[in-house]
Amino acid sequence: MSNITHLIDGHPVAGTGRSADVFNPSTGTVSGQVPLADDAVIQQAIDSAVQHHTAGDLPKAEGIYQQILQAEPNQPVALHLLGVIAHQVGKNDIAVDLIGKALAVKPDLAEAHSNLGLALQELGKLDEAVASYHKALAIKPDLAEAHSNLLFCMANSPDYGPEEILKEAKHWNKMHALPLGAEAVSHANDPNLERRLKIGYLSGDLRQHPVGFFMEPVFENHDKIVFEVHVFTTQHKADDVTDRIKDHVDQWHDAAHLNPQALAEAIREEGIDILTDLTGHAAFNRYLTLARRPAPVQILGVGNFCTSGLDCVDGLLSDRFETPEGTDGHYSEPLIRLPDDFICYRPPDYAGDVGPSPCLNNGYITFGCFNNLAKISGPAIALWAEILKQVPESRLLLKTMALASERARARLKSLFTVHGVSEDRILLEPGVPHRALFAEYGRVDSRR
Repeated sequence: MSNITHLIDGHPVAGTGRSADVFNPSTGTVSGQVPLADDAVIQQAIDSAVQHHTAGDLPKAEGIYQQILQAEPNQPVALHLLGVIAHQVGKNDIAVDLIGKALAVKPDLAEAHSNLGLALQELGKLDEAVASYHKALAIKPDLAEAHSNLLFCMANSPDYGPEEILKEAKHWNKMHALPLGAEAVSHANDPNLERRLKIGYLSGDLRQHPVGFFMEPVFENHDKIVFEVHVFTTQHKADDVTDRIKDHVDQWHDAAHLNPQALAEAIREEGIDILTDLTGHAAFNRYLTLARRPAPVQILGVGNFCTSGLDCVDGLLSDRFETPEGTDGHYSEPLIRLPDDFICYRPPDYAGDVGPSPCLNNGYITFGCFNNLAKISGPAIALWAEILKQVPESRLLLKTMALASERARARLKSLFTVHGVSEDRILLEPGVPHRALFAEYGRVDSRR
């Protein structure tokens, strides 16, 4: 997942100035004859909506944005952030339409270009997403979130090789991280070799997420005699995986409300010896915290899907499979290859046993992929189409949240028909909650 870019301060408004209504932020309503008709009232409403939005109360924020648009149908910030909510709940077609309307009114809204890129990316339109991120950066070159989104998208696209990604990552470092190097100060960590080392983990994904599933066994098996384990979580979402991980750490720090500088100070105050980032350029990342060197040793671990480009990192955990010998030059970080595998997946208790192959009842082979559309490239579709043609009567089941979109389904079907595969052989379905997803695997004979 990539980084949503919100407008928090200085929202531009375009009211008509017709009356002096009063907005009540506690109820999200307006008193007066003409709701939200005054510029100042619209600004106050936007500020209140953004507070609800950033706190995760999407229905409240959505209601206020809708009220603003009833008074000013072309209000760009309300259109933009209503589109962001649509993206957050998986309605990316609507997000593209709303953010597109916002940009038609205010084409220099860099954050909107970045968030449009997110929606396009979720729909599998990587070329258009890359173009949107470039537009955002042309308007606001220091918009680090848009730049991280660009790198995330490039890493998913077959159009960019490791050399191009490394070059862009180093540019990210130059634009956003290096200017913060002056904030790094000498560390006052206790030099006593007999004490426990303080290990810090930085992540927004220690929950029902690949990172959470990969890391739970690590936290469970840390040697508590040797290590004092800290987690700094960068978002509010939590679930049963989060609760189990909490049971295995010494200190859990809720850092979602901290800006990068404040988080760096908090990490430094805790005296963390080794800080491991588990996010990369994905959503909720705190690379701008790492740039301030809050810990003497800084490592990148699970969740870093490509090179960071950062000079302030001392190593990237990997293995001979993820980074074969000879690929070191594709990374700005020294590679630390673990002897076997640098990730350890533990299936949840509800995963269940592998059942009989469904082809025994169906009479045909079902292939499947439950990845998001950003990971399903044109070359992959061409290859899958060739396999389907070579396996008579076979089907392909694609299942992901973005396929709730009729336009996304139509686009995918057209891509397969171009390669000579009829629509009836392509099964396109929206995603389901994680527990239910495991049952869906039973419908597939061979899965990517």
